[in-house]
Amino acid sequence: METFWQTISEYNSHTWPVQAAAAVMAAAAVTALRRRPTAATRRCMRLLLAAMCIWTAVAYYFIYCSPRAYNTALGIFWLIMGGIWLFGAVRKGGSGLTPVRKHRVIAPIIMAAPLAYPLISLARGMTFPQIVTPLMPCGLAVFTVGVMLAFAPRPNIFILMMMFHWAMIGIFKIRHFSMPEEIVTVAAIVTGIFLILRDYIAVRYNARLKPRPRVIAGIASAICILVIILLVYVLAGC
Repeated sequence: METFWQTISEYNSHTWPVQAAAAVMAAAAVTALRRRPTAATRRCMRLLLAAMCIWTAVAYYFIYCSPRAYNTALGIFWLIMGGIWLFGAVRKGGSGLTPVRKHRVIAPIIMAAPLAYPLISLARGMTFPQIVTPLMPCGLAVFTVGVMLAFAPRPNIFILMMMFHWAMIGIFKIRHFSMPEEIVTVAAIVTGIFLILRDYIAVRYNARLKPRPRVIAGIASAICILVIILLVYVLAGC
């Protein structure tokens, strides 16, 4: 655990200007895409997400988290994510992303949820640089789900699966690394993915699919319930 928090401290000490700039660019990209979903703003959002994922892989995992035993595997995870967004920016360019009016209230809350991480760290007595900041893997995962909820009428299921996987990792980090900040990760990601799947199923409820949409809905609900039960179990043991 000492190595874990030491790597976070070094990362924050050396990269806080980049993290601050990334937060400002993310806010600007979301605002621009919401107000004027043009080809340029759509491409910029994909490129920004690609850059943030690649930064997380290279700077966070490969450089600052190199003392951790599992840094390479998680770095590759985020390189894959960055590659997906970069491929979308090149191939789809200015198409695909458009505001989803149905989620105009909850989506901004999820996108802004990573800003709560340093506040929670400070509230529990930690001090900078040894705090959880928005431009870390957990914050990026939450922001990614928020962007898809806000701007992806046809979301990439593979990205959703990867982000759900990250939420599962977050559950066990709550106890193992004493990180109550990860409660935000789990709650935001599970809520966002549940809403996305609900919309997907609602549109195709009477479609002739295998398994049937109502079966998919039941499975999705059961998984969400199991996640909540697992989260409560982990919190009870803290």
